[in-house]
Amino acid sequence: MKTSSDLSFAAENAHNKVYGGFDGVEVPQGLEREIAERRANNHTKRLHHHAFRCRNAEETRHFYEDVLGFPLIQAVIQNRDFGSHQDNNFCHIFFELADGSALAFFDCTGSLVTRDYEPGTGFDHHVALYVESDEDLNYYKRRLDEAKIPNHYVDYIVYHSLYVNDPNGLNIEFCANPPITADYELKAELVAHRDLKTWMDFAHNGQGSK
Repeated sequence: MKTSSDLSFAAENAHNKVYGGFDGVEVPQGLEREIAERRANNHTKRLHHHAFRCRNAEETRHFYEDVLGFPLIQAVIQNRDFGSHQDNNFCHIFFELADGSALAFFDCTGSLVTRDYEPGTGFDHHVALYVESDEDLNYYKRRLDEAKIPNHYVDYIVYHSLYVNDPNGLNIEFCANPPITADYELKAELVAHRDLKTWMDFAHNGQGSK
């Protein structure tokens, strides 16, 4: 499983990743209230669905519904030509999450079939799904192990993550927050623009881009 080796470095460097840039950073009073107000004022309230291509609708259903326990709630069958002069049928399937959002997939025919399905790494494309505790991570790990599906756990100190590639090469991350997460996220927000500028100077505007 490519994701395991490609992401394992993060655990080795987790301490530097987490608090290396927080020296002198103090969380001002009222920041959590400001964040709550900002979220309340956002016109987009939650994820509706995340869509990805699948190679076989039933194979995908088995992984998400039978193994992970996400109910299949829609299977929409349509035909689109898009000027190709071919029949381009597709089935759009949706798997429900607890907040009412969904992971969705397209099983396509004709010229709409445009990609391979080799598993990629989480750096290419992944969907991170929040769970409430390490017990929930263990729940999914047990189900994946029982189904003999490779998976990989990483302790990032501020996040605990379980990674698995679905049958279509989409990397799924189940992510739990340990007690330290709340403090980390407040401080990370305060320095996010600074750290982005540091990256841009290194990777795109300075020596790192040469």
